[in-house]
Amino acid sequence: MTEAVLWRVEDHVCQRCLGRVLSRQADDGGMICRCSNCGAEAAGEPAVICCCGIRRGRYDRLRCVRLDRSVPGITAEVVVAEAG
Repeated sequence: MTEAVLWRVEDHVCQRCLGRVLSRQADDGGMICRCSNCGAEAAGEPAVICCCGIRRGRYDRLRCVRLDRSVPGITAEVVVAEAG
C-alpha cells in the first residue's frame, strides 16, 4: 500500500496554464511544486513554476495575487496582475 501524500494549495498560479500551484515536502526535505491543472512540476519554492516575476509582451512585472473579494465574471481565487 502506498503512503498518502499531502499537497498544500499555494496562492500562486502556473505560468503555463494559470492552474493553481500545489506544494509538498519531498523525501529529501526540499519542496516540490506542481500545477494542479497541467501537471508541470519542479523542485523548489512556488516561484519556480508560478507567474511571479515573468515577462509577457508589454507586461514586465507580473505576480500572483489572491483576490480579497469575488469579482463578477472571475471565478478564480488567485489571478495574475502587473505589479505596481
